[in-house]
Amino acid sequence: AVLTERSGHRVEIRTPRRGASKYLCDMAVTDAAKHSENSAKQEKDGEISEDDRDDELEKIQKTTDEAIKAIDAIIKEKDKEIMEV
Repeated sequence: AVLTERSGHRVEIRTPRRGASKYLCDMAVTDAAKHSENSAKQEKDGEISEDDRDDELEKIQKTTDEAIKAIDAIIKEKDKEIMEV
């Protein structure tokens, strides 16, 4: 039951990460587009550079990893409690 619970919580964390990652990738202005005449319009429309996208994806991954570590620590503690009883 605890392993199922752990898997479920990990999925709950990873699902929003996937959505955010997809959104950032969709918003990224490619290098080729930066040099086009539409570059100013793309930036005005809220699109972001590939570098900014990569920075944000890294932050999202770091936050996801930290949350999963926290869940693993909680589950490990619960496992200990169960084994003591």
